[in-house]
Amino acid sequence: MLRSRLEAVLSDPPALLMPFLVSLSVLYRGLSSLHRRLYSSGVLTSHRLPRPVVSVGNLVAGGGGKTPLTMWLAEKLMASGVKVAVLTRGYGRLHGGFRIVGEDDSWEIVGDEPALMASKIKGATIAVSKDRFAAGSKVLENYEVDIFLLDDGFQHFALDRDLDIVVIDGRRRFGNNRLLPAGILREPVSRLKDADIIVVTRAPSADREFELWLNDYSKAPVFWADYRPLELSLIGSGEPVSREERPGKPYLAFCGIAGPDGFRNTLARADIDVVKMMVFPDHHPYSVPDIDRIVETAERMEAVGLVTTEKDAMRWPRSKLPLPVYSLSVQPVIEGEDVMLEKILSLVDKTQGPA
Repeated sequence: MLRSRLEAVLSDPPALLMPFLVSLSVLYRGLSSLHRRLYSSGVLTSHRLPRPVVSVGNLVAGGGGKTPLTMWLAEKLMASGVKVAVLTRGYGRLHGGFRIVGEDDSWEIVGDEPALMASKIKGATIAVSKDRFAAGSKVLENYEVDIFLLDDGFQHFALDRDLDIVVIDGRRRFGNNRLLPAGILREPVSRLKDADIIVVTRAPSADREFELWLNDYSKAPVFWADYRPLELSLIGSGEPVSREERPGKPYLAFCGIAGPDGFRNTLARADIDVVKMMVFPDHHPYSVPDIDRIVETAERMEAVGLVTTEKDAMRWPRSKLPLPVYSLSVQPVIEGEDVMLEKILSLVDKTQGPA
């Protein structure tokens, strides 16, 4: 609740606070620019891995669909016979250091997004570490890798990238186009000039007017993506529930993600009847009082079960409850995906050379 309210304030701050926030925003812009220049001038060193690195990042604070896109890319690349490793910081985990993520690792150890990746992307190597170059180097010591995917890497200048994919939330876009804390931007929109590919997510259809606006900042091709709801699965067993098996009474939904409105819309598109949605901060660790409050609210509103996101399912305790708890899976659908994948696969071909 606090996270969503804060993002709403940053998207359209109160006029009374704006002069103060703009002053802080100017300071933030200066520090952000200095950070980039220290790397571009060579004062701080960027390292290169001996395999192609593709970053999936964004310009704003909060989510925009980076992790689902990273997972989709990994699956598509592996389907083409490419050996994939994902490098991620593992935000929200309670333990630091380097770790190769296993399917049975808890989110407390590796972070909720890496735990989700490991459970969904079979065959990919998932590595968590604050130092992504060191993590990539360690991965190469023990695993065969054709390409690295750098999750949330557009601002990670310590590792050289061969291709930068910038994700834009089609609903939030850039808020009021101001930098933090006067808006939601982590960097100015002008940084789009460094993008190689732009993917606008949560976009049921292309907005050519917005695309022309983006073209003023970047020559990168723009792809439009939406998230198709797939199926409900029982948390714990993973047992799917078909539309025919769904009960008539509504569910209580809950989530702790950066874009709760996106989840709300996905539920509606999946024809899942929701009596209420409870929103928590992004990466929120669900405590016993949280669970009690969610279940109590659901029972009071006569909900037949609970439904959440796959990411939240990683942080949901597997304790026995009086109501079933389901997660809803989604899949990106990208207009012109073959063109984008060909651009990425060409990096692997260049590295491997002729047979």
